[in-house]
Amino acid sequence: GFDLEMCDFMKSCADAYVEKTGMTLKPVDTPFVPELPTIALMGKPGKFADHAPSLLMKPLYGARAARPDLCVPIQQVSSEVTRWSAECDRRLHRLYCYISATVGLKLHGRLSRKPGTTYRLKLWPDADLAGNPFTAKSASGGWLELIDSVGNSFPISWGSKKQDCTANHTAEAETFSLSTWLRGDAMPAQVLLSKMLRRPVPLDVGEDNAACII
Repeated sequence: GFDLEMCDFMKSCADAYVEKTGMTLKPVDTPFVPELPTIALMGKPGKFADHAPSLLMKPLYGARAARPDLCVPIQQVSSEVTRWSAECDRRLHRLYCYISATVGLKLHGRLSRKPGTTYRLKLWPDADLAGNPFTAKSASGGWLELIDSVGNSFPISWGSKKQDCTANHTAEAETFSLSTWLRGDAMPAQVLLSKMLRRPVPLDVGEDNAACII
């Protein structure tokens, strides 16, 4: 097995946040804030606007390297750096409370190298429908892993990205996400691994939206 970890890096992120903002970090179970009537907060300038780019880009690096659980909350607020509000402050603080409480989280992957073992890729695309309070656009999320024939798996890629257009319904948002992840990650990985292993590597897609599947 192999661990993917950014423990020391994520601790340095939390330390930098405290140093720049003077805020106290308390342990929380999720990086998502309780939903409130936030219109007033969205119209009020945020205190941390000057620090927002660095405070988001640093943990984003950690999320891309080993912390997929941080991709969505970072993506949701990162597009607001040019119009930073008090609501962004609230979400940023919650994100860092979660980071501080989970600096020890690691990804673990394992694959068998025994003769006769076969491999297949599994893609899990998903989307919300206007799940970001700052925009009507949906977000595409995805998880790609390599699975062997004895039940082990290894993470290949993951992420979350705001969609380019406003989806009219859930099936459209899901189809957009599926297309994005197939084209950008799953099919290139399939071609590369098939060449490296000198055998076909099947690709399965875990799509859960019936209209999108049809």
